[in-house]
Amino acid sequence: SFEPQEFKVYGTMQLDVNLVARSIDNEEVVVVGYGTRKKSHSTGAISKLVTDEYIGQIPVSRADDALKGKLAGVNIITTDAQAGAAPTIQIRGATSITAGTEPLIVIDGYPVPTDLSSVDMNDVESIEVLKDAASAAIYGSRGGNGVIIITTKSGKIGKTRFSFNVSRGTKNVYRKIAIPSLQQWKAYVQADNNGLVTPEITQAEKFDANTNAQDFIFRSVNFTNIQLAASGGNTNFKYYLSSNGLLDNGIMIGNDYKRFGLRAGFTAKANQKTTIEFSFTPSFTEKYDVPVTVQEAIRTLAPWQPVYHNDTSSKYTGKPIGSIANQRDFSIYNLKYGGVDIASATTNSPLQQLTGTTDKTTQIRAITNFSVKIDFSKSLSFKSSVGLLLGENTRDFFQKSWAQADPDFDGIDLARRTSKAILTKTRTLDFSNENIFTFKKIVKKHDINIVAGFSNQYTNTSYFNGQAGNFATDDIPTLNAGTMQVLNSNIEEDALVSFLARVNYAYDNKYLVSVSQRTDGSSRFGQDNRWASFPSVSLGWKLSSEKFFPQNKIISDVKLRASYGATGNKNIGNYRYFANVGPAYASLGNEVTPGFQLTSFGNQALGWERTFSYNYAADFGLANGKIRLTIDYYNTETDKLLLNLPTVASSGFTSYPVNRGKVSNKGFEVEVSSTIINKKDFKWNVAGNIYTNQNKLLDFGGSDNQISQGDPKRANFFLTKVGAPLVQYYGYQMDSSVRVHKTDNYTVDYWPIGVKSLHAFVKDQDGNKMITDSDRVVLGNPYPKFNWGFTSNFQYKLFDISFTFQGSHGATVFNVDRYYFETQFSTTGANAYKNPDLYTQAQQDDVRIKTQTNFNLEDASFIALRNVNIGYTMPSKTLKKLNISKLRMYCSVANAWYHFSEGYSSFNPEADNGFPNDPLRKGYQRGAVPLARTITFGLNLDF
Repeated sequence: SFEPQEFKVYGTMQLDVNLVARSIDNEEVVVVGYGTRKKSHSTGAISKLVTDEYIGQIPVSRADDALKGKLAGVNIITTDAQAGAAPTIQIRGATSITAGTEPLIVIDGYPVPTDLSSVDMNDVESIEVLKDAASAAIYGSRGGNGVIIITTKSGKIGKTRFSFNVSRGTKNVYRKIAIPSLQQWKAYVQADNNGLVTPEITQAEKFDANTNAQDFIFRSVNFTNIQLAASGGNTNFKYYLSSNGLLDNGIMIGNDYKRFGLRAGFTAKANQKTTIEFSFTPSFTEKYDVPVTVQEAIRTLAPWQPVYHNDTSSKYTGKPIGSIANQRDFSIYNLKYGGVDIASATTNSPLQQLTGTTDKTTQIRAITNFSVKIDFSKSLSFKSSVGLLLGENTRDFFQKSWAQADPDFDGIDLARRTSKAILTKTRTLDFSNENIFTFKKIVKKHDINIVAGFSNQYTNTSYFNGQAGNFATDDIPTLNAGTMQVLNSNIEEDALVSFLARVNYAYDNKYLVSVSQRTDGSSRFGQDNRWASFPSVSLGWKLSSEKFFPQNKIISDVKLRASYGATGNKNIGNYRYFANVGPAYASLGNEVTPGFQLTSFGNQALGWERTFSYNYAADFGLANGKIRLTIDYYNTETDKLLLNLPTVASSGFTSYPVNRGKVSNKGFEVEVSSTIINKKDFKWNVAGNIYTNQNKLLDFGGSDNQISQGDPKRANFFLTKVGAPLVQYYGYQMDSSVRVHKTDNYTVDYWPIGVKSLHAFVKDQDGNKMITDSDRVVLGNPYPKFNWGFTSNFQYKLFDISFTFQGSHGATVFNVDRYYFETQFSTTGANAYKNPDLYTQAQQDDVRIKTQTNFNLEDASFIALRNVNIGYTMPSKTLKKLNISKLRMYCSVANAWYHFSEGYSSFNPEADNGFPNDPLRKGYQRGAVPLARTITFGLNLDF
């Protein structure tokens, strides 16, 4: 197709016209699960991202991290910023409480029971996200949280083409936070105490090293990514081979990540009717995790504390000069210490914990796909495919005796008892077989596509866990060198059998219908509810194709869509419907006899969680097709939630599993893209998205609410209440008469006069002049009001530049970092004041621990320049002599710039590391690893 052009013609004049080609959006194809469909005929909510050289060059450890800000309704959150850590992915909100909220991952048609850790973006051709139930229903019981479909690159017809991509750069902590120094704290005490200071402060000044822990626990590190690929073939045989290696060191000492992978695939025609496809993708990853949180590291390396003992500190503590200094060295724990106790932490310095602990996880994984397709005719084909995944995860943890203890203080026996080794191995074997018939036929104005088939998937998981302690030596970290404390293993099996069918129909390219049905049977549920059906229907109307639609350049294309469908969620683990038993021992006579005891109630009626989704949408082509606009509104309800309801204690258990409860999610999504300029020497295209999600609990198994406690030591609370968002922060409101004191631009907004610095005055909400539990109120929630993303790509002659902005607004995080950083001087501040009578006893009774108040709530809104890529491509004339088809050099920056909200005081507003596996305690942030800015220089070479 070509751009339309108009000319005035006079008489028989000759007219020369240069045709300008344009892409036709309605010929674009999207993957819809078990097949493809023209985008113009698509009736479901599907977002597509075609990867290009810019996305493949974003310097991140994982493919999912590169997708941030690209797709509407797909929220990819960096809850853990360690190198190699998996982000949290949610599509259109949380639909479950106990059954998991992660989407299904499908790689080249294979629904893998894992994540995207082994996928290299350089091998990815396109990514489709099935967001509504109508498009995801074809995956039935696994589509309740949406589906991400990865299509990898394949061979193209032509001579062998080699591609070499290499990049190397540096990573640095994006943001360091302000920590009060000893002198700032001293000035605050003097200002509030008539110029007097405490003995603790006077003692700390003798050792004041003006230490900033962040300078010792954070570091500048390197990032290296290499990929080599070869592809080619002819009409009968096409192939693609690639290898990749990634070395990504974390910005916090102790955190490192490596990944190595291969991919081999081919497509071969055995004869005119038979096509064979094969792919093999092995990978290896190795990750070292940080064994101490940032909060703990900063708290235990106080500003007054020397990192290593010097002459003065050695004299007072008896510790050797040059040894790592711990706060306990300056306390009553150290019998050799002479002076006032100034330690506010009993744990060791982070340097001692980090150097004395190793936490390594390795993963070996191999995915194999094999399929045979038979074309019985031009209309009818059959494809049988087999997928096999073999994987092994191994965690090897060892903590030396001196990492947490001190043999001088605690004694060598106690120190050895703190030594610990953990070895866990998880082996996974997953087998998938799919047998699909496809019928395609176009008869005049009728376009028919029918898919029907049968599939089954079997997963075998074996698990081993061993733990030993009390090691006689720190030089032998294997379990047999210590005293065995835990030893267990188990084997679990999971099977899924499915029948599926889908009919796509288009009449005259204007009236569109898609109907699907999937029936699943899962071994995870009781016989009464083992089978379930997941139907869907979606309709589309290309309004702009009607004769009555006015033809104009402003609105050139309009398609209306509506859909309804059902999906499920079976992610509850295995054997939940059984009454499980576990090993037990009984004393019979003079002997201990092994046996079994009941460990949980069973429920044969346990069944699927079901999600029903409505989606209403409109697709527009504007400015003669140069602008594409999509608007979606969705409303989903998930019922039969898998909950653990409380039961009578006399039964011996506290809860039992049932299907009760309902939660809803609704919101708007807008996606827009445009090719603003498309000239020979200058091209500019942009894409943007904005989306909302409103979450609400409709039924909680007959209960009106539940209060969940967070940190057991410094209590905080979360409220789950019917008619409200799934999670709300719950606690006391700090009194509005806050006395704020500023010293050297550092703000301390609590009242330590007469009380400890970890306390605050709170409001009497019910006016009974007493502070009780009834004075607790809703303080906020962790859900953003809206998210957005914007991407722009420029190309001017041989130069190119691309960037992506991302924003999130309205979320609140429960961040306890500032609480610990400000109260690390609690020893010096607890008894700092001589005038406790300034406050009445009634006011003293209004005191609560600050973690139970809104003191820790902070605005988690942000705007981020996620990545910037600037490149230069060498002229083809210069390269032709060297038989090189392309040579491009570039510089790429990830997390280039952030704008945090004024009220946010820590490292990463997306961090949610307090209770990552509990959706009812969401938004708790404590000691998360900071975000890193990565700057890389790279080279793309094709020959």
